[in-house]
Amino acid sequence: MLLIRVGQTIRDYLNGEKTPGQRRQASDAFSFLDHCRQRLTDDFSVMFSVLK
Repeated sequence: MLLIRVGQTIRDYLNGEKTPGQRRQASDAFSFLDHCRQRLTDDFSVMFSVLK
């Protein structure tokens, strides 16, 4: 499995799809935060279990 990923990464570098040393952008960060806020607002027991 690891060799497949390494091979795919090398192919991506050669095809110009990735740049070595640069991480990909997190696109769903805000939607995840919105989800967490909504869950904590909807269910107080979740909030208290997180705070323990």
